[in-house]
Amino acid sequence: MRNGQTSEATGWLDSSRHTCGVKSCTDEVLLDLEKKHPPASPISSKYVHSDPPADHQPVTFQGITGESIYKCGLNIKGSGGPSGFDASGVSRILCAKKFKQSSTALCDALSLVAQKLATTEVHGDFLAIFCSSRLIPLEKTDGGTRPIGIGEVFRRIVVKAIIFSQRVAIKVAANCVQLAAGQSGGCEAAIHSLSDRFEEADCEGALLLDASNAFNRLNRGLALHSVDRLCPILAQLFNNLYGAPSPLYVGNQVLMSEEGATQGCPSAMAMYSIGILPLISLADLEDVLQVWYADDGNAAGTISGLHEWYEIITTHGPAFGYHINPDKCVLIAKEHHLEKAQELFGETGVQITTAGARHLGAAIGSTEFKTTFVTNKVSEWVSCLENLVTVAKTHPHLAYSNYVRSLKMKWSYLQRTLPDIGHLFQPMEDILRHKLIPLFVGKHISDIERRILALPVKMGGLALENPVQTANQEYNNSRFATGPLVSLILAEEDCPNNIMDAEMKSGKLKKKCADATDERHATERTDIFAVLDMKTQRAMELCSEPGASSWLTARPLQKLGHELNQVEFVDAIRLRYGFHFPDLIGKCGCGAQNTSDHALICKVGGFDMWRHDHLRDTLADILRYAGFKPVNTEQPMLPCDGFNLPISANIKAEARMDIVCRGLWSDMQASFMDVRVFHPNAPSYLKMPITNLYKQHQNQKKLAYMRRVQEVEQGSFTPLVFSTSGGFAGEVGKVLERAARKICDRHKESYAETMSFIREKTRFSLLRSTLVALRGTKRRVVPVSVEDVDFRDK
Repeated sequence: MRNGQTSEATGWLDSSRHTCGVKSCTDEVLLDLEKKHPPASPISSKYVHSDPPADHQPVTFQGITGESIYKCGLNIKGSGGPSGFDASGVSRILCAKKFKQSSTALCDALSLVAQKLATTEVHGDFLAIFCSSRLIPLEKTDGGTRPIGIGEVFRRIVVKAIIFSQRVAIKVAANCVQLAAGQSGGCEAAIHSLSDRFEEADCEGALLLDASNAFNRLNRGLALHSVDRLCPILAQLFNNLYGAPSPLYVGNQVLMSEEGATQGCPSAMAMYSIGILPLISLADLEDVLQVWYADDGNAAGTISGLHEWYEIITTHGPAFGYHINPDKCVLIAKEHHLEKAQELFGETGVQITTAGARHLGAAIGSTEFKTTFVTNKVSEWVSCLENLVTVAKTHPHLAYSNYVRSLKMKWSYLQRTLPDIGHLFQPMEDILRHKLIPLFVGKHISDIERRILALPVKMGGLALENPVQTANQEYNNSRFATGPLVSLILAEEDCPNNIMDAEMKSGKLKKKCADATDERHATERTDIFAVLDMKTQRAMELCSEPGASSWLTARPLQKLGHELNQVEFVDAIRLRYGFHFPDLIGKCGCGAQNTSDHALICKVGGFDMWRHDHLRDTLADILRYAGFKPVNTEQPMLPCDGFNLPISANIKAEARMDIVCRGLWSDMQASFMDVRVFHPNAPSYLKMPITNLYKQHQNQKKLAYMRRVQEVEQGSFTPLVFSTSGGFAGEVGKVLERAARKICDRHKESYAETMSFIREKTRFSLLRSTLVALRGTKRRVVPVSVEDVDFRDK
């Protein structure tokens, strides 16, 4: 988590995954790898079409620019290929600002390589090293071997940019027949459509196929022919990548990849999805609905129709490299059709059941089977949560970030694909409420507090939803958003325009789902707000301000200083909701009773000034990075003798301005900014609305400095008013927005990411100094002269 490796951290929590990993390269494993990479198979002429490929326009690849390579490089992950140059190193070279124009030039050069690969035939000898891979034997859960090819990072970035540029062409080619080609919600739509067909009265069963070593045994020559006919825009790319055998390095051995699409290559899924389409077309039957996701072929219909479908795949599949593994195929027959299923499939080796089977990570079959399936998954996730509780005892910030960013997504997928399973998640809610959340907030919570914490962060919660309550909502959202694609699959309409129409409709429906979810959360927040006491109401108002919760949504990266330790995180949560601090010292150094509110307004110890100075320096650094020059702090103001200034103005000769820079609002004009941080829960502020507090402090600063700056300095003045809760006044937002725009223009960053980073930077600066003030030692210190100290006195 500290290094941004969220998925790896989540994998560590999953006890069931600890037995799997990379196998040692023993002679037995090497022999298995050789078997999984067979020599090239001949192409059967009866599957080759003589009609010419459709016309395409290579000019579309001109859209691959250095910016495209930069974005791919920014998001690339994983280890290195044969050279050992891993993704983090390449990403740093392509995206780090320290390399300046060299990074830009390299991105531009790689974009030209991408255009060359996609439009021009390159001899295989020149691409042998470029297409080589490091072969990794991963251990399957059943003890088998899954070969994964790790290509050179530069190749992965280039191919990824090309595939992304032609994502629409790939979707159109695959249509609604092969749902692993990047269709929005394709996997969920595959589950819903097959389940719908299975539940129909005239459906007698469902057949789930499993292919042996599917990707590596794909007939490469026939697949390239299929791409040439069905997606000609990518034909040249795939011919360059797969037209000649490529070396696979494993240990001290070198294997040659002559067949299939290498798992791990960004183009492998597109290659396989399009390459298998002719086989899917051959198996198109009237009384059978077939739904494919990569090599997972699934169908539902009559038993006789399923048997005919199975025979077609068995007969024609090997020519395409699709070899059925009967032992892992499952036929789910309805009770009154079991005898017929045994009669037709009895000698095929296919498993026959009336209960159900696992289907694309979900389940299909009887209600009892689905219940058992979900119960077993919940047991696994309970174990994950128990492991997370162990982590949260010492690193609550890392545990919280992993939960909201990754772990809860595990059951979110299952909730979106199976109906009426919410009650089965009660064991997880028990762990959340009674073990995990108390470690985050420092106490056991009430029912109303549980409802607060389930709200989104932007509405004052912690995004710790109750999985019992979210199950039905997630399922309904999935059915609603994937409805157009599911309808297209069930209708079995093979029209290129239909898939794009379904994509557009799904996008609009997803937006409606998001809006409905926000509306539901807003209603829930209003209902909660009505029963809260005034103190908690004010706390929720403060933590719902823009920017106040950015420290929670930020990744706890160690290199950015965004990780809070055990005490800091719990203290920050307590401050957020106004919870009691049981372990604060009883008396403050000033003699008053010590509370969290008093600690943030007391001037003893100088923490208020330290908080102000730390935030000032952070804002100044942001302005410097944006390119404003010069940026000075604590700059003395010009004398104002002889000027007729209002009585409210600060006319002291030693007056200083917190931040001064030029060019913020207009070219070469000096912009003066003064920072103020106030505590909104100070006793004198409790009865004032928060918006009025910001206006009051802004006006006080303007009365003190605006006329002097305008008349004496001939510049502009902007008060920068923040609250200790993380909110800020409107004029602060304008300054941050101006800095973000400048950074975007100067460093070619996206505005959303830049603004998010600026808010995180300022928020963590304010949060850390606030937490120091809360726990810092506050006592009046009597100065002691060094001359009065006897260093020999023990």
